[in-house]
Amino acid sequence: METLDIKINKMKQYINTKDISAINKLKLSVIKDNNKYNLNEDDFKYIDEYNYYVKFLRNLKRYIKSNDKKNIIIKEYKDNLDRLMYIIISIDINTISVGIPVNIQTLSGSKNKAYMECVYYQYKERSSLYINNFRAIKSKKGYGRKILINLKDIIRDINKVLKENNLKEVKIIEGLLVADENIISEKDLRNLYKKYGFIIDNQNNISINL
Repeated sequence: METLDIKINKMKQYINTKDISAINKLKLSVIKDNNKYNLNEDDFKYIDEYNYYVKFLRNLKRYIKSNDKKNIIIKEYKDNLDRLMYIIISIDINTISVGIPVNIQTLSGSKNKAYMECVYYQYKERSSLYINNFRAIKSKKGYGRKILINLKDIIRDINKVLKENNLKEVKIIEGLLVADENIISEKDLRNLYKKYGFIIDNQNNISINL
C-alpha cells in the first residue's frame, strides 16, 4: 500500500508535467474524517497536503472540461505556503463577440483564488488588453498579488498565442480601478496596482505599457 507522501509526490509530478491527458484519467478522492482509520499512523501528518493536491487536480480537470474549446496556457508557481499552484489563462480566439475574451486566474487546491477577466482589442495603431474585472475571493492571501507580479510574463505567453493566430501583440493593459469593499479597500487596491507599475489617473483609469 502506497503511503500518502508517495501519492503526493506522484500528484506533484502530474502538476509539474502538465500532462492534461493523463490528469483527466486520474480518479482522486479526498480523505474525510470517517475514513482516516484506514491510514497508517505516519500518514496523518500528510492528510492536509494530500487533500490539497487532490482538490487541485480535480479543480484542474473541471477547468479544462469547461474551457475545452479555448486556447489554454498553464503556468506553474508556488503559493504563500510553498504549495504548487497554477496561473491558468484561457483565450477564446473563436469568439464571435467584439474583442477576444481572455481570462486569467489562479488554480490550486484552495478555495481562495483570484481572477482577472479581460478582453483583447486589436486596433490599427496598437492592441490592448482591457481588464473588466479583477477580484480575489479573500484579501491578503497572495493570489491577486501572484497574478500582478507575474503579469508581464503572462502577457508574453498570451502574445505567443495571438501571433500564432495572426493577431497583434498586446502593448498596453488598461482598465478601471473598481474595488469590492467587502474584500479590499480602494486605497489598498490602488496601492497594489501602483506597486506593480500601473499608472492611475484622477478618474481611476489604470494602464501599464509593456
